[in-house]
Amino acid sequence: MMMTTEWRDKVALVTGGSRGIGRHIALKLAESGMKIAVNYRGNAEAAQQTEELLRQQGVDFLLIPSDIADISQAQSLIGTVRNVGYRFVPVKGSPESRDSPAGDAPGDIPAEQPTLAAER
Repeated sequence: MMMTTEWRDKVALVTGGSRGIGRHIALKLAESGMKIAVNYRGNAEAAQQTEELLRQQGVDFLLIPSDIADISQAQSLIGTVRNVGYRFVPVKGSPESRDSPAGDAPGDIPAEQPTLAAER
């Protein structure tokens, strides 16, 4: 995937992004020029591996541990991403995130809409 101006300076929040399909999504979106916010629940070792891979790509990224099944942690996650100046659309990389409250934040695009990028 090549970087395009369409994706540059946009951000994706990838839940479950520290391993498996979520990591693959995060890395592919990073290749396209997006900034990446990776959420993970508990596998710090996998998160560190993902951090190293993103660092090698030279992209801007956030690595944020939280359990998005917990509404207060999901809200905190959203707040963290917004505090760096981004409005995002979740990219759900883990099955656990499918029914999470993170995608239902007021003012955001509904989680069922298949959009990956968000404007700064």
